[in-house]
Amino acid sequence: MWAAINSLASRLINVVNENTVINNSTNENRNVTIGGNVMSSTIHLSAISGSVSTTVSQLPSSPNPAQPGVKELLVELQIAIENDTELLEKGKATALEQFKVLAEVAQNRQQTEQKNLGSQAITFLKGAASILPDTAKSAEVCNNLLPLITKSLDLPS
Repeated sequence: MWAAINSLASRLINVVNENTVINNSTNENRNVTIGGNVMSSTIHLSAISGSVSTTVSQLPSSPNPAQPGVKELLVELQIAIENDTELLEKGKATALEQFKVLAEVAQNRQQTEQKNLGSQAITFLKGAASILPDTAKSAEVCNNLLPLITKSLDLPS
């Protein structure tokens, strides 16, 4: 799944719009092509990482230091993904977006819609971890921590 994500994120995007309006006048060409690697210009890993860190930092810490809570588990998972040398920046960014979803679920545990999003994020991360090589640190960490996070958030497995 990581390979697919990285492949899709690196593709060129062509946009064609039949009714493009430029400067409040109809474009006679009626075709707009955007060239270049749009994803690399819009995804900034540090910005996503900072956003995830902010969301996770708002969660309460575990009352028992011997038993990590959701906050501690998400921090460990975030560090593993950010430091994994086998993932491209775009793959890391996509994974971090899923961690942000999990942090938001932890903030709103009672909302059914949030739980559904959390289940989808867990499924995505499990699938992504399953295709990483066994040597990838993030795959090992995902396999160990995702079941704990699922249980902590009371998500269906």
